Amino acid sequence: MAKAKKSSETRQRIIDAAMKLFRERGYSNVKVIDIVKASGIAHGSFYTYFKNKDALLGAYIGAIEELYYSRHEQLLHDPSYADRDPMEKIYGFLSGSNRMLANLGKDFVRAYNAYFILETDLLGDHERNYFSVLNSLLEQARQRGLIDPSMPNAHILSAAVALTRGTTVEWAVDETCGDISEKDHFLREFCLYISRPSRKHG
Repeated sequence: MAKAKKSSETRQRIIDAAMKLFRERGYSNVKVIDIVKASGIAHGSFYTYFKNKDALLGAYIGAIEELYYSRHEQLLHDPSYADRDPMEKIYGFLSGSNRMLANLGKDFVRAYNAYFILETDLLGDHERNYFSVLNSLLEQARQRGLIDPSMPNAHILSAAVALTRGTTVEWAVDETCGDISEKDHFLREFCLYISRPSRKHG
């Protein structure tokens, strides 16, 4: 048990060190040796946990998925959050998700998307925490009669992930675009799109 815990802590230390370096220097400017030095492990130990630097991208999505879930769980116990407009919660979740990814820079987002397109189908896995949290928020809005009843959750979830993925990629490849918040108006429009008809025109 102690060995497993130590192994898990070492792996997390590598991830944390890598993400800090990616944020500071940009993904392309960080080498495995830099991550090894920053995490304080032996060079060979890195490959016990990760095949290469790109494999850290997979680890990162796992980490932010856990963060989505844990933050949402915390908010559920916050009385002030319970009183917020459910559509604002959806908007806040989508914009927050974009920021969490964009926080590591355009270079990272480009590499991140390229890796998942080539290496894994994780981005299409609707069992992920991202979908679990968003589905929960949609149900809250639906119970208040705020969602267009003609739109099933499966459609909304697919549209949401396409939108957030698309806005982060567009932001990452557009050198004239500054902060990811410049794309937030698309998320506002999405929330209007899924709203009940009377809310759209009222």
